[in-house]
Amino acid sequence: MRSPRWLSSALTLFAVGLAIIILIAIVKRDRSIAPTETGRKGMLDDAGTTSPTSAASDPCRSIPSGDVDLIARHAACEAACSKNDMAACGLAATNYVTGLGAPPDGARALELYEKACASREAPSACLLLGDLLDDGALVARDSERANQAWSSGCAQGDRASCARRDGGR
Repeated sequence: MRSPRWLSSALTLFAVGLAIIILIAIVKRDRSIAPTETGRKGMLDDAGTTSPTSAASDPCRSIPSGDVDLIARHAACEAACSKNDMAACGLAATNYVTGLGAPPDGARALELYEKACASREAPSACLLLGDLLDDGALVARDSERANQAWSSGCAQGDRASCARRDGGR
């Protein structure tokens, strides 16, 4: 039995997100500086100033290592999403789609993907929104809305959304 297209897309986005997190952690680690006055090793932030935290310390974007970490990661993503972090909204939605860290919930995934896509800050959420709507496994199938989501993602520069909109998989 083939897995649904939206699941494949969601897992691909999850894997890409993890790869980005790892790369950010490596870059941040390589930019680390001498211990700060508090004795903790600081990091250079984007402005080149010392910051005691790094992107790797963000629980929403951390690399999970077990069911408990997945649940905590999902909770952190939901919290960040409520503060309008659109990438976190997309990650939380993917958790609802995949059932990793949260029980499968198509309605909540739809809500979060729509929020992230509409923000124009997370074009890949438009791709996943379209896939969710096109597949119809967790929410009612709606090809028209799927095409609208893919068109929105394409307009935001997401090439995979353009391919979906144009009939490519």
